[in-house]
Amino acid sequence: MYKKKKYRFKPRFYVIIIVLILLIFLIINSIIPKNHEKKYKYNDYEINEVFNNNDKRYSINITKDDKKYDYNFDSKYIGKKIIKGIDTFNSDNTSCIVLYYNNTNSIPLCIKDNNNIDFRLVDNIDLSSFKNNRDINYKSYNNIDIYDTLDKKYLIYNYHGFNYIDNNKTEEVNLFKNDYYNISLATKFKDNLIIPDYDSEYNFKKLIIINCNNLKQDIWELNFEISFNSYILGTYDNSIFIVDRKNNIEYELDVKKRKMITVGSEFKDGVILNNNKLENISMYKLVNNTLKFDYGYDQNYIIENNNLYLKTSNTKILVSNNNIKKIVYSNNNYVYYLVGDTMYYYDVFIGEVKVMKYFEWNFNNENMIFIY
Repeated sequence: MYKKKKYRFKPRFYVIIIVLILLIFLIINSIIPKNHEKKYKYNDYEINEVFNNNDKRYSINITKDDKKYDYNFDSKYIGKKIIKGIDTFNSDNTSCIVLYYNNTNSIPLCIKDNNNIDFRLVDNIDLSSFKNNRDINYKSYNNIDIYDTLDKKYLIYNYHGFNYIDNNKTEEVNLFKNDYYNISLATKFKDNLIIPDYDSEYNFKKLIIINCNNLKQDIWELNFEISFNSYILGTYDNSIFIVDRKNNIEYELDVKKRKMITVGSEFKDGVILNNNKLENISMYKLVNNTLKFDYGYDQNYIIENNNLYLKTSNTKILVSNNNIKKIVYSNNNYVYYLVGDTMYYYDVFIGEVKVMKYFEWNFNNENMIFIY
């Protein structure tokens, strides 16, 4: 009778299989983007490189002697230890560096008199080849001088509605029967502007939603009245969070589901966003202060002594020589701000841009400008 031969694998075979599995794992692990922090040197420069995969963002900190430079930029994963070259530009009390990575280069990063400044403010080193000059396409609408829209959409409050401005169109959006000086509860939410019905007295139960893509208006009837003695904490996910001081209540207004949720009251804590995470906070603190959501940005814009700075993890960079009145809007990358009655834009790649001028902003500019 024929006997079936039994095969036995040698130990070496198992070793080969294990090695192959490990090799495949290492290859996959090296390809899949993930958070990392790497410290390394290039010539005499100490480099700390951080990649945040959730935000798709690199943060590069460079140190040499007592000089510190920060460079943050949005990018998909392009590897680790990405800095492949550094050029230096020095003159008297000014030192600038340019980083080379992924077949491109950074803007010049500059220090003058031991202070970090935008390279466009440097006057003793020729850095003109790095500057981008923009064309001005001037136009005027309803007493607003428009210089550069930067491909954005703008809603400018005119006390009874808004002036809409973009690259190709200007239009008036009428909302109210009467004029209202202050609309502090108007809120930018994604592509919409959401504003209470200010024609109501003391309390409101209706929200007007303006779609900034087509200027169509929609009405959201709320379940409960909210006092005008309220303030906006911020937006998160699909919701707006508002604190009703008079009634000691915090509401979450889910715009997508058109749902009104009581998240805090005299019987339970409210919530606040801290470092982009919701956490509990006492209603006493919410009602007796005017707080704002913290989105955990790795850099932000601040005003000190009427000077505008970009504050990063290690440095504070002066970005304008203008006398800054207030910040209109800012996020992780760019900022809009007022100089007198003129609004400017700034980001590290484009620089400072004059956007528009409106005489009324000399007297009233609180929550009057919405940018999309």
